[in-house]
Amino acid sequence: MKQMCDYYFEHGENISNAVKKFGYPSKSCLKLWVKKDKRYKKPKRKMKVNKNNCSEDDKIAIVKEFANRTIPGKEMAEKLGVTREIIYMWRKN
Repeated sequence: MKQMCDYYFEHGENISNAVKKFGYPSKSCLKLWVKKDKRYKKPKRKMKVNKNNCSEDDKIAIVKEFANRTIPGKEMAEKLGVTREIIYMWRKN
């Protein structure tokens, strides 16, 4: 179990790759082991923003800030709490 978890955390945290490397256990079993490991960090959930819960003023401000970004688009979108796809959709409108 420890060897599998070590491999998982040291090689990109990919369940499928770890299972392929060792040939065992199942993906669901390894997920349980990983979640029990002290190195496991629960993934943060993104706030879902869509046209129904964001005002027009907020959308305009987000699109402007996104256009003037000095960091990568993905990072900026995460900072703003939206996805890049939503920002591009707002920009087209």
